Order: sequence, then C-alpha cells, then structure tokens
Amino acid sequence: EQDFDANALECSCVTKFGASTDTWVAVDAPLYNDSTSGTASSATSITVSHTVQATYGNRIVIAFVYIESATNSDPTGVTYAGAAMTKLTPAMPAASAGISLWYRVAPTTGANNCVATLTGARDLLTMHVADYYFVNQSTPFGTVQTNNEINATATAVPAVTTTAGDLVIGAVIHVATEATTVGTGQFEREDTQNSNGS
Repeated sequence: EQDFDANALECSCVTKFGASTDTWVAVDAPLYNDSTSGTASSATSITVSHTVQATYGNRIVIAFVYIESATNSDPTGVTYAGAAMTKLTPAMPAASAGISLWYRVAPTTGANNCVATLTGARDLLTMHVADYYFVNQSTPFGTVQTNNEINATATAVPAVTTTAGDLVIGAVIHVATEATTVGTGQFEREDTQNSNGS
C-alpha cells in the first residue's frame, strides 16, 4: 500500500451574492456543490464532464489527478471548459503513484469538460472534479501539507492550521484495493477504484 495525502485550505467569508439583489446568505465556510469522477487506463489524457452551477457566486473548481504508473510525472496541463487550471501541488510521487491538485477560480458555469493531458501514456488515471461556492477568489488556499507512507496501515499529514471560515480538503491514493476510513468530522465525497485500486 502506498498512501499520499494532499490537504489544502479554502478560505472564504462571503455574505452577499448577486449583482443586483437584496438577498443575503450567511456562510461560515466555502459551500460544497458537487463532484464527479472518471478513470482511464494506458492513456495520455483523461476527461471528466462536470457541471458548475450558477446558484451562488465566488466559485472555484478543483481537480485531483491520480496517477498510477512507473512514470507518474505531473500532467502537462489541466483545463476546465478549455481554460487553463493552476497547479497547486505537484504529483509528489510515492513510488509508483501520485496525486496533483489543480484549480480555477470563477470557472465557466454549466456542464463542461475537465481535461488532464500527459506527455505519455500512464497505466491508470483517475480524476475527481469538485466545485465550491463562497471561496476567496484572490487567495483560495492556505498551506498545503503532504505525506507519503509505504506499506502502512494508516497515514497522516502534518497539522493544518485553520481559522474561522476555512475548509480543509484532502485526497489519498492506494496502490491496492483497500477502503479508506475518514476521521471524525470529515466527509468522503468520492471513492473511485481504477483496476487494482485508486
């Protein structure tokens, strides 16, 4: 088993939405909308269709790209609706597996493709795409914490410092078929298996 966690912060405290409305909404943290995922094998790219709703403002779309291959370097680029996404974390490989996180603030709304492209074919690819509302558009993330474990039964990342209005997100990859148990106060949004585990 090889585990890799990538934890990041999304910071926001936005109370008014809409350009010409008196409607107010109170939020303590970014608001999760939805997530989708897809898999590919022996591929140089992976595409996942994801819908960003226009319900609220200050949106962000995030893509976790999971790579399991002897050559697991980062994608050369990830796009959403044809627009380039920004890489927040590199693949940080744990032997033959790794995760990289990409994001785009103020993404195009509606159903669009998220596409990750690589320089060569990878054995197994998985991509999770999620979007949130009420996210700080200029500084959406805090410090990223990562950790690699080999043949471990559990893994943990260094402590993440938060303040009121922060939301912690994370990801893990197993190069084996194994369930992941989340900690107290955490929610699992996606769990996808690609062949022998992802």
